[in-house]
Amino acid sequence: MARKKEIIPVPRNRYYDPKTGTLHIGPPQEKITVKEAFRRSLANIGGEQALTEWARANPGQFFALSTRLIPQEVVGKDGGAIQVEIVDPTLPQQIEEAEKEINPKKPKGKNVVH
Repeated sequence: MARKKEIIPVPRNRYYDPKTGTLHIGPPQEKITVKEAFRRSLANIGGEQALTEWARANPGQFFALSTRLIPQEVVGKDGGAIQVEIVDPTLPQQIEEAEKEINPKKPKGKNVVH
C-alpha cells in the first residue's frame, strides 16, 4: 500500500524545507559563495569606480587586500597549472654530487667493516 504524501499548509511569508523538515520565515534564500557576495556588494556600491576611489583614499588597506587576492588568481597557460623551468647548467652535476653523498659506493669485498 502506497503512503499518502502529507500536505503541510505553509503561511504566506514562510517556506517549508522538505530536506530538514523545518519551516522558515521569509522567502527561500539563494545560496551563493562569499566571493559572489562580494562581487554583488561591489556592484551595489558603485562597482569598479567606487573601489578605485576607496583604494585612492586607503592605499595601505587596498594593497593589503590585493596581496591576499593575487596568489589565488595566478594561473598557467590556458588556465592550467604553472610550469617552472629551472635553467642552471650546473644542476645535473649538483644532483650527481648530492646522490653520491646520500648513497656512497661501498667498496667490494665480503668482510668490509665501516
